[in-house]
Amino acid sequence: MDFYGMNGYYGGLPFTDLPLGLGMGLTANEAALNGYAGLTEAQKEKVILRCKDARTKGEMQHIVDSLVPGTDVQEIVEEEKDSFS
Repeated sequence: MDFYGMNGYYGGLPFTDLPLGLGMGLTANEAALNGYAGLTEAQKEKVILRCKDARTKGEMQHIVDSLVPGTDVQEIVEEEKDSFS
C-alpha cells in the first residue's frame, strides 16, 4: 500500500502491517495518528490485535478515537483483557 507516494509510510509510520480500517482511520484523524505514533511497540501491537477483532465500523472508530492524546489507550487494553475473561 502506498500512501502519498511514501511506499507505505505516512509521517514516518509504516502502514503496510496495519489493518486497513486502522490505517484509514489514522490517515483521516491526525490527532489519532499522533497518538498512535506516541505508543510503545507493545501498545501498538495490542491496538492492532484489537482492531483485528473489530466486527463493525463503529468498533474500529471507537479504537481510532481512543488513540487521540488525552484519551486513555489503556481502556482498549482493559477491554481486551475483559473479552478473554
